[in-house]
Amino acid sequence: MDLNFTDQVNYLAVIVASVLYFFLGAMWYSPMLFGNKWMAALGKTKEDLIRHSIGITYILTFVGIFLAVLTLSFIFHALHISNGIEGLKVGLLLTLAFGGTTSLINSLFADRPQALFYINLGYHAVGLSLSGFIIGIWQ
Repeated sequence: MDLNFTDQVNYLAVIVASVLYFFLGAMWYSPMLFGNKWMAALGKTKEDLIRHSIGITYILTFVGIFLAVLTLSFIFHALHISNGIEGLKVGLLLTLAFGGTTSLINSLFADRPQALFYINLGYHAVGLSLSGFIIGIWQ
């Protein structure tokens, strides 16, 4: 397996996929989709979220998304993923295998509502699948 792949990454694809993943979150957690159910599951109000340091939250969220998508690109290079459909499938598989299982364990021990788990997992499943598709077509 070739682990010298930092020069093989299509950074434009990683940036585009990261930006789309981030803006997917803005839609996903908006009132028109799952925002109200998500806030209810958290036991928060819109005012609670506004009082939170939202600027740093968005910055760190984007950094986390970028690192996840960059890692996805590294994995695609190592596995020779070279088309959008394979990328989508691997993005979904990795989300369920790692994000889904760890989130489930955390959710169970934190005694969080199931709705919160499904809303968050759904976002990351769609986000990483979309990112996988984008990186796959740009490999």
